[in-house]
Amino acid sequence: LLDEARNRMHADLEKRLAEGRTPLTESEIEHAANNLGYSAVKYFDLKNSRDRDYVFDYDAMLASDGDTAVYLIYSYARICSIERKIASELGVNIEEVVARGA
Repeated sequence: LLDEARNRMHADLEKRLAEGRTPLTESEIEHAANNLGYSAVKYFDLKNSRDRDYVFDYDAMLASDGDTAVYLIYSYARICSIERKIASELGVNIEEVVARGA
């Protein structure tokens, strides 16, 4: 189950690399596939309510949009990237701004 999710995520990342749609290197893809694949299964399992029927679907788990771990992790990475850009271009430390409440 987990290995299949990892393998599918690895294939998707390899495809994105071939299309030039990811900044990941070949060596980073293995690590990312592990994290994304395993997280996707865990998140999908935990988000389902026990009073509903469980429909197992790899495509839904590994989707890069919607209520999925892949999208959640992407959003986090995007926010971190924005923070780094603000820090380097404007010299503003976001954590200090948040701590001040401004």
